[in-house]
Amino acid sequence: MRGVCFATTISLLTTGTLLWLAHSDNIPKVIELLGLDFRLALPSMFVSLVLISVLFMGPLAMLYMEGDVSWEQLRRIPQSLWNQPTWMRNYLVAHVHQAISRIIRREDKVKFILLATLAQFMYTTVFGWIAAALFVRTKSVAGPIVAHVFCNVLGFPDIQKALSYPRYLVVFVVGLLGFFGLFEPMTRQGVFIK
Repeated sequence: MRGVCFATTISLLTTGTLLWLAHSDNIPKVIELLGLDFRLALPSMFVSLVLISVLFMGPLAMLYMEGDVSWEQLRRIPQSLWNQPTWMRNYLVAHVHQAISRIIRREDKVKFILLATLAQFMYTTVFGWIAAALFVRTKSVAGPIVAHVFCNVLGFPDIQKALSYPRYLVVFVVGLLGFFGLFEPMTRQGVFIK
């Protein structure tokens, strides 16, 4: 998590500097373009958390129905995120590095490892689209950050288990449809940003 904080800070400083050079006469515009308008932070976090929770309805229901989550685990999430040494795990380089390590250790068949790496890459790409859309629609970086943390905590959904049990699959589909149905109305310009 420290690495993510460092990378985020460097990205914000670099982008902020470039925006400041282009808009040095309009600092509020620079803050707005960076998504740092604190008046929008809480609404953006709320909307993002609701939407991502709906999208992850399937994995959340699966965890709950199988008893894999407790209030004690939820309470420890902030500390475990901060102490997490695998800060690069959601980048392509990390996925490829992880795949190479698994191949070298002969953990599984190469074909399966490569397919799993491709699935992870596709998952993080789709999440990147969602985070970018949340940023553009809410005009705040706070919401996408909350959504990212939420997705990191839950990890990659167990699609195989969802396909094996119809009750899980139904909840996955309902969550996906709910996300698409709610995204536009919850992030609409006139509703979200006055």
